[in-house]
Amino acid sequence: MKFKLIFILFNIVIIVSFLAIYLMPLIMVDWGHAKLFWGRNWGLPLLFLAVIGLLDAYFVVNWKMFTLLEREDWPALIDHLERRVYEKKMIVSQHVRILVNAYLVRSDLKSIRKLENFVREHRPSMLSRFGLAFGVPYLLENDAERMEGYFCRFIDMKGNDGAWMRFNYAFALILRGDGKGAEAVLAGVCNEKTEPVLTLLSIYLLHSVRPVADHAAIVEEKRMDLKKKFTRERWLREVERSKNSVHVVILQRLIEEATDWLHAENGSDDRTDEKRIH
Repeated sequence: MKFKLIFILFNIVIIVSFLAIYLMPLIMVDWGHAKLFWGRNWGLPLLFLAVIGLLDAYFVVNWKMFTLLEREDWPALIDHLERRVYEKKMIVSQHVRILVNAYLVRSDLKSIRKLENFVREHRPSMLSRFGLAFGVPYLLENDAERMEGYFCRFIDMKGNDGAWMRFNYAFALILRGDGKGAEAVLAGVCNEKTEPVLTLLSIYLLHSVRPVADHAAIVEEKRMDLKKKFTRERWLREVERSKNSVHVVILQRLIEEATDWLHAENGSDDRTDEKRIH
């Protein structure tokens, strides 16, 4: 749907909804009671105008950004947002999020790193909010030490993003040859409530480092839970659904290996060792 059409429909719906509510007394009761209702609520039209004015002002201020986004004109969109962020210091979540996604579309990892450093310097409180997005270059460059150094800063984050941060940190440790260090981190992730794809990746990597007995039991328990819940066909649909996350796309090859391991007869594919992870 075109952006201009959305803007027009939004205003029509809001205005019609307000008029329907405000004029309801005239339809439901007589003129005298309607006048009494309007007299007591004379401020409602002013409040409505103020709210719709603010919402429309937001659309107008960001009109160019939305238009370029609709056209998928990535160079022009990037240029527009870079002027806002770098020159005008308008470092807001929406600008940063769209700018990172535009860089990803153009595979411009260098610019993502530049934006990360700029946010770190000027809005450090926002850094953790985009920690996963800013971590994409570290995953793609496959530099284990830099990857570890980046993700270790976020291992105490809460929620789903925090679980992904801890997984990425453990992945970096494995790439660096520190299987034991990764084991403790992965065991923690396995005990968190996470999305199925991340659960599988965590137990798969934990399995690959040949964990101690307690952790091996966790791996088998989680594996059997996933296997009972997902047939192979249903699992592939779950992976496809999860591809709105760039990390799932980046780790696609590892997910395919983990999927084969999940649906193996005994879950002990000899190929799943640290050499294969490398």
